[in-house]
Amino acid sequence: MNLLARVIASIGVFGRSFLQLLHADEHQDESLLRNRVAMLYGSVIPAGVMGCVAATLLCIAYWTVVSPVFLLGFVGALFVLLLVRLVLTRRYRAQTIAKGRLVRWGWAATGLVGLAGIVWGIAGFTLVGAGSAESALLYCCFALGAILAVSGYIAWWPAHLAFHIPIFLFTALGYLSTGNPTHRLLAIACLALCLACVVIGHRLSVIFGRIVDLSTHNERLAAELGVQARALQEANTQLQAMSDTDFLTGLWNRRRMMAMLSEQVDVHGVIIFDIDHFKAFNDDFGHAAGDVCLQAVAQAASKVVVEHAGALGRHGGEEFLAILPCTNAQNLWRAAECVRLAIERLHMDVELVRPVTVSVGLTLATADIAIALRLEAADKQLYRAKAAGRNRTAMDFEKEEHWKRLGANQQ
Repeated sequence: MNLLARVIASIGVFGRSFLQLLHADEHQDESLLRNRVAMLYGSVIPAGVMGCVAATLLCIAYWTVVSPVFLLGFVGALFVLLLVRLVLTRRYRAQTIAKGRLVRWGWAATGLVGLAGIVWGIAGFTLVGAGSAESALLYCCFALGAILAVSGYIAWWPAHLAFHIPIFLFTALGYLSTGNPTHRLLAIACLALCLACVVIGHRLSVIFGRIVDLSTHNERLAAELGVQARALQEANTQLQAMSDTDFLTGLWNRRRMMAMLSEQVDVHGVIIFDIDHFKAFNDDFGHAAGDVCLQAVAQAASKVVVEHAGALGRHGGEEFLAILPCTNAQNLWRAAECVRLAIERLHMDVELVRPVTVSVGLTLATADIAIALRLEAADKQLYRAKAAGRNRTAMDFEKEEHWKRLGANQQ
């Protein structure tokens, strides 16, 4: 009695463990569960089609030794199940399924797969005892082929069991029912294969879950790295802009303007201007008012320079540097005058503590002239403008005809 009680208890423990394994899919991560169900539904149609083809061939092979009614029922049942699979799969793919319903869809497919396994098992029970040894071997080959064709069921372990266990058990019973000693060995082999199918199938299902977990983790990691890369790129862009921009005026800083000068390849205009009596402005009204003045001058000058397709930067203190793609001295002069006049009229549009003016020096240059010499030439004209009374533009007109000819050649 004690031994029997232990056996019954062991069977009970095994049964509970087996049921827990069957329902383990219901408590998995959503991405893993979704992948399992998707792989299951990706396998049911190909497996159903191959099963119908195999059943048709078996029907032809056993037509003369087994009742045609049974054979037609066998094939017809598989075709009906295939049709139901098609409808169910189409509905599954036509909607976005919440996690709570994924398990139901998995068990729905498992039910159809289990019915197919039972149909194949009943056919095996009937066919292995009928016909010749060659026809029995033919059934074994088709049965093994069917097992290989449904390897995708491993993604959902209950479906794997629902299909394989009926086939092996019914086939084993069919072999035992013949009374043939050789068939008894085949029955034992079927039972052993059934047990191996359960154990190996569960192991492969666990491995599949780990693979999906790793794949999902890698996808998430790649997405996170992509977000971080974009954030880093944006940060680098911002840092680059900050390193090239004057924080007060928002214009290009001196370093960036020097780089732009080095990038010039054609004749271009260099304009340097600074605010007249700016030190006195700061002394009289304070640095806060001076900052407002610098910002207003920068904004007004920037509009003009941009209209002339040029670049404007803060050269240092109250001094500004502009680069214009001019090949004609007169055009450059007009652009510089536009800058000066825009600032002279600034107090009409912007509330300043007092009107401000600028003195402007300019020169035309080519890329083969050293940057220092280009700046020196424009700076020299700036001092000429200041010496002449400020609020004016100065240029070396002795070279104007030379630059006109050079500009004409460039054009």
